[in-house]
Amino acid sequence: MASFLSLPLLLPLGLSALTAHLLVLTLGPRPKSQQDALPSYLVPSIATHGRLLPASSRNAFSYPCLYLAVDIDSLASGCLDLPFRVIHYGGSPFFKILGLRAESYLTKGSETYREKLEKLLGKHGIAKERMGKVWMTTMPSLLGYEGDNPLTTWYIYEKVTEGKEGELLAIVLEVHNAFGESHSYTLTPDSPLRHEPAKGYDFGFTIPRSFHVSPFNSRDGYYRVDIINPFPVGHTKIPFFVPNFKVFLRMLSSDNQIKFMATLISGPSSPLRLERGIKSVADVLWALTKWPGTLFLVRARTNWQAYVLHYRKNLALYPRPEPINSFSADLFNPTEKDEQGVGVPLQRPPITSIEEKAQEVVCKWATGRAEELGVRLKIEFEDGRDKVELGHQGKETLNIRTADSDFFNDLLITPSPQHFLALAHERYTAVSDPLLFEQFFSAPIAPQADWVSRSTNAIRRRYFVHLYSYSRLPPPPSIPPIEGQLFHFSDSSFLSFWERFTVLRAVFWTWYGHNELEWIFGFLRGAFVPGQEDWTVWDRAMRRSWGEDVDAAEVLGTISL
Repeated sequence: MASFLSLPLLLPLGLSALTAHLLVLTLGPRPKSQQDALPSYLVPSIATHGRLLPASSRNAFSYPCLYLAVDIDSLASGCLDLPFRVIHYGGSPFFKILGLRAESYLTKGSETYREKLEKLLGKHGIAKERMGKVWMTTMPSLLGYEGDNPLTTWYIYEKVTEGKEGELLAIVLEVHNAFGESHSYTLTPDSPLRHEPAKGYDFGFTIPRSFHVSPFNSRDGYYRVDIINPFPVGHTKIPFFVPNFKVFLRMLSSDNQIKFMATLISGPSSPLRLERGIKSVADVLWALTKWPGTLFLVRARTNWQAYVLHYRKNLALYPRPEPINSFSADLFNPTEKDEQGVGVPLQRPPITSIEEKAQEVVCKWATGRAEELGVRLKIEFEDGRDKVELGHQGKETLNIRTADSDFFNDLLITPSPQHFLALAHERYTAVSDPLLFEQFFSAPIAPQADWVSRSTNAIRRRYFVHLYSYSRLPPPPSIPPIEGQLFHFSDSSFLSFWERFTVLRAVFWTWYGHNELEWIFGFLRGAFVPGQEDWTVWDRAMRRSWGEDVDAAEVLGTISL
């Protein structure tokens, strides 16, 4: 009873303590604001999508978004961090309500946004000394959840000189897909790809596509991008100026038919100015209360629309290709030719642990093999891995170039070097000397034949019997039959029992992963573009060897079932 009676006394004291704490947070020491920094906001916005081709699959939808539009220097300095970590820059996303961190944007690594942009723009001939203020629009993480974040736009302005406002120097469109990959398109006012914009926009560009965003579209064709300048010259003289952003994107087929269009527009609600203080805390929390599921539901909305397009509109799926590489133009689903170098690949998923283990074992074996044959082995990767060079300078050098993210797993699961060479083109790999490759990766004269070896070879055989079943063409005579006991280069005494057991594990999980995909698609009744399924890779290789065109796609780049 006494504690109950004391409640009216404790409540005012508690509220007073909370008020004092908030006052300290608001008035206490904080990072100094950047001089002439661009204003930063939490921006309610609307995204709209519409599919036009094929006509039988027309579809449209829109949904609300919450974007952070921030000056990157103010963000990096901590000026935009709000009390109670309502908004916080850097660190783990799990200990803040809304957050941004440099690791999730542009290239991998913990460099600042500005440092990463300087490197990217340097590739396009823009010196870092010209870079002034940068305004970034993106979807933040929410309570530790980092969504797909389809589009981040970077507005880079010229450095202010002699009191003049910096004009727009470049716009970088950073695009992410659901596979953990990202890609940038850098647009400049003096670009030869610039043209008259649509009404209500400041800039218009038509740029070649080179990134796999949607499984319902090929990678060829173009983007027609219309965009406004959020800080036009003279904006500082406009009383109560509030920037806004608007991006209008149309996806064109190679013959310039509009397949798809999307818009991202700030509003209709007013943006919320971010300033370190309780008002900004209240504004942000109010916005999250008004749109509680907006940031969480981006993936769910995307998946639902994918369901509609695939099962109701009967659109086939394009398999995920490796990011743009030197092999892209010669395989199914090529990228559009990018003569200006507008598109640049950024991030990609890390190499799997199975592939890392496979690389360790294969390199251990290849070191001994190179010494045995007096051959030097060089493997160059297009997925960011360091190149491999084994053996001393010998009489011959075997050069391998690959963009295959599962290169070493594929080496281990193919029954013979001849099988690997037959599939090399399909797996983004080129070999300088096929005969030397066959010699280097041939089975040992005295192979290990214990249960590990027998089990591993049984899985290889089972996997390739399955691949063979999808092809109407027999393997050429140069490829050894897989019936019976076909030994593998990894059955060598160069590898210990436990290293060969690692090979068994790698082969098993690679086989399981390929089969799991087929099982899931069969269960869900999903359908890839006919002939481009993962499990028909051997058939494509055989048809290609007989001169058939296995890479052709419909001109619209979207295929109905």
